Amino acid sequence: MERLRRDGLSLIAKARFGRWQLTPDWIVIDKKGSVAPAPQAPPRFGFDAIRVPLYLVWGHEATMQRLAAVLNFWSAFAEKPVPAWVDVTDGTIAPYPAPGGFHAVMELVHARLSADPPPLPMIQDQDDYYSASLILLADLARKATAR
Repeated sequence: MERLRRDGLSLIAKARFGRWQLTPDWIVIDKKGSVAPAPQAPPRFGFDAIRVPLYLVWGHEATMQRLAAVLNFWSAFAEKPVPAWVDVTDGTIAPYPAPGGFHAVMELVHARLSADPPPLPMIQDQDDYYSASLILLADLARKATAR
């Protein structure tokens, strides 16, 4: 189990690309161990990779070093909505904002670093299944790490 944990954290550290050094939704690993965004999927930090910081918090592996890339990316949008994805190769951002589930993960990460964390977002009528699931998972992670 320790080797799996160590190798997973090492893989996350190696799978960072582009200006923001974010992990893409999907990666490939060649026989030599080199990591690259998967060619069969858009090279984006988005709807799948948003779970990386969620699971780092939930797994008690969220350090400032591991969270720095997402925190830097999110903070760059303090004056405008965080986009739903960013291309990790060329920096193109989504033309639409991140959904509520992403905001739950963002708040979870910020709560992990705060002495007095605010409540996480609640499921809203406009949230689709994926966002609702992320909101519920973020809530579970927060409760599991509050102990």
